[in-house]
Formats: sequence, C-alpha cells, structure tokens
Amino acid sequence: MKPDWAALDTELTAWAQAGLTLPLWWRDDDAIEPTPALEQLSGLSQKLGLPVHLAVIPANAQNSLREVIDGHTLIPVVHGWSHQNHAPKGNKKAEYTEHRPLADMAAEVTVSLRRLNDLFGNILCPLFVPPWNRINPDLIEELPRIGFGIL
Repeated sequence: MKPDWAALDTELTAWAQAGLTLPLWWRDDDAIEPTPALEQLSGLSQKLGLPVHLAVIPANAQNSLREVIDGHTLIPVVHGWSHQNHAPKGNKKAEYTEHRPLADMAAEVTVSLRRLNDLFGNILCPLFVPPWNRINPDLIEELPRIGFGIL
C-alpha cells in the first residue's frame, strides 16, 4: 500500500504560507538500495526543504545507494550492522543489548561506521541509530571512541 502524503503535504504547506517552521527530525529506516519509495521521499524532501536522515543498514548497503544520496536532502546515518535480532526468544527484538558481549558489539559498530564511511565519505553523518531503538548502555559509552558524535 502506498503511503498517502497529501495530508502532511497540505499541513506543511499551510505552515510555510503562515511563515512558520516545524521543528522536527525526519528519519527513514532500513535503506540498502535505491527504490521508488526512496525516490518519492527524496522528492518530497526537496519540495519541502526538509532533509531526511536515512538510516542505512551497512551489511546490506548497495554501492548504488551512493548515487542517490547527496548529504543535503538525504543524509546517511549508520543503522546497526545487519539489522539482525540477537535477543533471546520472548524478549523484544534487539541487535545491541546485553545479550551479546560488549567487545563484539563495539567491533561490529566500528566495522559499520567504516563500511559507510567508505561508501559515503564526508556526507555520512556520525549518527548511530540502533535497530529497534534499543542499545546496551555500555555500548553507548563506546560510541564516541568509535567515532560517533550522535546517538
């Protein structure tokens, strides 16, 4: 089912006509390759002048994604490594919680940042977006050492 952006477009247009700005942070998750939905999102972002942080899964990111990311309209950020659930059965999904050794998680996050730095260069925002928005507090302490400035 295609999303209906008309209501959001109408509201944001009304805000702009009134000289108002809406303070928000807009993120799209699980990017790995160019898609028609991503193209539509990019167009909407350009039209509104509102950049989108694109949470990219490093393990699966295709080189072709670099061709559609400009760092202004679509800003790439790191979204885990493979978006793989490591939580035991019955627990909430998580890639980076206490279910894994800290050293393993830190090493994987380091590889994630390196992979996307190689793909996007200086347009990569040093922001880490943990899949399912769950992260071990001890790993949070490691993020600045790894090279992240934002969580």
